[in-house]
Amino acid sequence: MTMRRDCYTQPYNIPRLFIENTRAVTSDEYLILNLAEKKAILTEDKKLGRLGKIFSKTLYGVLLDEIIDLVSQKVVKDFVVVIPPNYRRGLYVPRTSKITPIPMEGLRVVLEICEGVEVDKEETIGYIVTKKGEIRHIRSHISGIISYIYSDPASTLDKYIVFISPKKEVEVVEVQ
Repeated sequence: MTMRRDCYTQPYNIPRLFIENTRAVTSDEYLILNLAEKKAILTEDKKLGRLGKIFSKTLYGVLLDEIIDLVSQKVVKDFVVVIPPNYRRGLYVPRTSKITPIPMEGLRVVLEICEGVEVDKEETIGYIVTKKGEIRHIRSHISGIISYIYSDPASTLDKYIVFISPKKEVEVVEVQ
C-alpha cells in the first residue's frame, strides 16, 4: 500500500478528516462509507446515510481526544482520512484499533512522511531542532501505516504527534 513520498512538496495539500457521525457534530460535508465495497461517497446530503456509515467532516490536525485515547493507544471513534492531492483515496481506521503515537516537538519539526505512507521499524519519519540547536533524527519504532498526524495549534513550539496503525487494521477505500 505504499503511497507517495513527495507529500511535503509545495504547496502542501492538507488531508480531510471525517469522524464517525454523532449528534454533537455539525458539518457541511459528509462521507458515506460502504465498507463491503471499499468505497466512499462525499456528499452534502446526510440523508444518503442509508447507503452506508456516515462520517462528518471536521478540521484536520487539531482534533485528538475525539478520536484517539492516548493512554490506551486505541481509536475511540471510527475515522477516515482522505488523502490529497486528488482526494480519491481514504484511510478508514475503525474504533478499537491499536494506534501508536510518536511525539515530535521542537523549535522546528520537519516531517519526512505523510498520511498513507507505509513505514518500517527504524525508518526515518522526521527531524527536530531542539532549543539547544541540536538536530535530532526521529525514527519509527514500529512498522505500519501513517494514519493521522496531529498538530498542536496552541503550542509555541512545533508540536506534532504522528500516529501509526498496524497495516492489517487500516482499510484503503476509494472516494467518489
